[in-house]
Amino acid sequence: MRKLYKHSRLILLLIVTILFIGCSNRPKNVLDEKEMENFLFDMHLLESSLRTGSYLYKTPREKQFYYAELFDKHGITKADYDSSIVWYTKNPKEYNRIYDKVLVRVNRLKKEVFQRKFHPIDSVHFVQEKNIWKAKSTYTLTAKQRQKEFFFEISDTLFSSQDIYQFSFCENLSTFDSIVNPYIVMYINYLSGAVDSIVAFPTSDTIRKRYTLTFKARLPLKVKSVSGYLLRYDTKKYKLKGKIDEVKLIRKFNPYRQDSIRNAINQLDTNQYLKMEKIGSKQKLIPSEFDKKE
Repeated sequence: MRKLYKHSRLILLLIVTILFIGCSNRPKNVLDEKEMENFLFDMHLLESSLRTGSYLYKTPREKQFYYAELFDKHGITKADYDSSIVWYTKNPKEYNRIYDKVLVRVNRLKKEVFQRKFHPIDSVHFVQEKNIWKAKSTYTLTAKQRQKEFFFEISDTLFSSQDIYQFSFCENLSTFDSIVNPYIVMYINYLSGAVDSIVAFPTSDTIRKRYTLTFKARLPLKVKSVSGYLLRYDTKKYKLKGKIDEVKLIRKFNPYRQDSIRNAINQLDTNQYLKMEKIGSKQKLIPSEFDKKE
C-alpha cells in the first residue's frame, strides 16, 4: 500500500510537470515574453513617431522600410512576429500580461517627455534672469522728499540689445495726496543718444498695488544704461503720503547669444558711421519712430 502511494505521487508529479512544460514551452520562432514586450514597445514608438506632425504613411513601401529597420533591430523576421502573434492570441493570459507591461512603459515615457527629459531647452531659447536692482527696496513717501530721490540709473557693460527689463514694485498712494499727474517711467538709454521709454500711471486710493513695466531693448544699438523714476508728478507744492516696496529690476537675456548680438551691433555701428562720414553729417542716426513713449 505504501509502495502504491509512492508510485501515485510520482505519476501525479510527472503529469503536472508535463502539463507545465506543455503550457510554457513555445515554438522556437515565437518570442518569449520579454522579447515580445520590447518589440511591442518599440513598435508603438515607431507608429507614434510616424504620425507626429501629421506624417501619415505616404506609400506602403515607406511603411515597409521602417518596419524592416525595426525587425532588424530586434533580430527577428516578420514571420517570427506573425507566429508570435498567433501563439500569444491563443494564450491571452500571457498576452495581456505583456501588454500591461508595455502600457506601463509607454505611460512612464509620456510623463518623462512632458517633463522635458528628452527635450531640454536649447541655447537659442534659453533665458537667464538677474535682479540688477542695487538700491534700497523700500521707500516711505512724505512731502519732504524730492523727485530726484525716486530717480535711478543702472549702467553695465554687459547690457545688450534684445535684453528684456522688467521693473516691478508695490506702491500705495494716500487719497490725501495732492500731487498732479503722477506717473512711473523707465528709460533704456543707448550710447548713440537714443532713448526709449515706457510709462505707467498709479492711482491715489490707499490701495496697495503691484506695478510691472516690461520693456525690451529693441533698437540694434549699444545699451548704455537703464534709468527711470519710481514716481514723478507735475506739482511743486504738494501733500504726499504712501509707501513703495518690493522694488525689483530684472534683466532677462540669453547668455549664449550675447557675443553674436554684440558683433552684429558693432558691425552695424561701423557701417552707420562710415555712411555718415560719406555724406558729411555729424548728427547721430536716431530712428525717430523709437523716440516716442509706449
